[in-house]
Amino acid sequence: MIHGVQDLELGGSGRDNFRLQILAQFAAQYPEAGTALIDQARLNQIPDWAWRRIATGLAGDQYQLTNPLQNVEPSAMSKPGLKTYHIEKGNQNFFSTPFSEDPSGEQLGQRLDLIDRLLAATSSSAATEALRSARVIVLAKTSSR
Repeated sequence: MIHGVQDLELGGSGRDNFRLQILAQFAAQYPEAGTALIDQARLNQIPDWAWRRIATGLAGDQYQLTNPLQNVEPSAMSKPGLKTYHIEKGNQNFFSTPFSEDPSGEQLGQRLDLIDRLLAATSSSAATEALRSARVIVLAKTSSR
C-alpha cells in the first residue's frame, strides 16, 4: 500500500483512486503509513481534490472493498453516514461507514496528532480546510466520551 502511494505509476491517478484515502484510514494506527502520508504532503504530491477524502479517512470513515449488500448485518446498512463508490476501471465497489466501533481515547489522540502533523507539513489551502474539518470531527468524538 505504501509503495503504491509513493509510486504514482503504480498507484494510478484520478479522482477514482482510493490509495491515499485508504492509507489515511490506517495512518494513525500504523506509524509507517502515517510517515508515508506526511512525506507525500511535504513533497506536495497530494492533489487538492484528494485532501477531503484523506480527511474523511482520518476523521473515522472506514473504507472497505466489498459489496455492502453482501455479508453485512442489516443494522450496518442502516448506519448513518454510509457512502458507496464505484470505479468503472476494474469494476470495483467500495463503501465507507463511520468507525465500526467506538474508538478509544488513545486512537482518537493518534488521529489528532497525525492531523496536526499533516497540517504542519502542507501549505495547501484545500488540505488545511479539509484537515481542520477532520480535526473538529475527531475532537467532537473525544469530547463525547
